[in-house]
Amino acid sequence: MTGTIFMQKFWKKTLTAVLTVAALAGCAQVNTTQSGVVGINRKQTMFLSAQEVEQLSAKSYAQQVTQARQSGKLNRDPQLTARVRRVAKRLIARWAHSARMRCAGAGT
Repeated sequence: MTGTIFMQKFWKKTLTAVLTVAALAGCAQVNTTQSGVVGINRKQTMFLSAQEVEQLSAKSYAQQVTQARQSGKLNRDPQLTARVRRVAKRLIARWAHSARMRCAGAGT
């Protein structure tokens, strides 16, 4: 009886180890910094490629829009849409200006 329990634990641990190694081996090594820019050369393990992340996010966005449309929560007012776009445009411009200032060292 104890031999059977030992073998079950052994195979469970072995399978877990094999699956972990396989998952890690399947991860891509991506150079996340441009070599020599600030003297940093490093690699980062990515579980998904940028393309896969884009595809998953596009799919998720489409699902959210479909759910909002079906529940009647999707905005259909052209005036409100125009207002939201104007506000977003100003926020993006302000953020970009602020980011440029921080990069130039003027924000400190």
